[in-house]
Amino acid sequence: EVGLRYDSNRILNPRGWEYIAQKFDTTVDWDPAVRPYPYRLTDRVIELPAVSEYAWTLSPDTIHRFIDLANEDMDRVRAAEGVFVLVCHQQRVGGADDLPRKVLHEIIETARNVHAVEFITLRALVARIETGAQPVAPRPSGKERT
Repeated sequence: EVGLRYDSNRILNPRGWEYIAQKFDTTVDWDPAVRPYPYRLTDRVIELPAVSEYAWTLSPDTIHRFIDLANEDMDRVRAAEGVFVLVCHQQRVGGADDLPRKVLHEIIETARNVHAVEFITLRALVARIETGAQPVAPRPSGKERT
């Protein structure tokens, strides 16, 4: 009704939220209703799903768990020929604690050196969708959300 055309609210891997709660033994997998690439959420709205949150509640003892989770997710997104949209809460990454920036540095270095990715903004991703350079999957049948 207000003209929203793009959404980035859906989280592909809810395990990151479990990790924030220090539940590292969780077996929750990727949300089957969320795809690892742009897809139609409705006839009018395209979802640009975020993969997970990796830099929220860190300690020197747990930082490796978040980095490992991000690396697993990158491998899976790459195998699916997807788009890795990273969640970054500025109050953590921009705060005094250096651990969130260290996690992001590790994720970016792995993306750059292992996966040879191209870094773009969400605005650039939308521009690619608008020009047809980035494919958009159809809406999952029976999964329409309004």
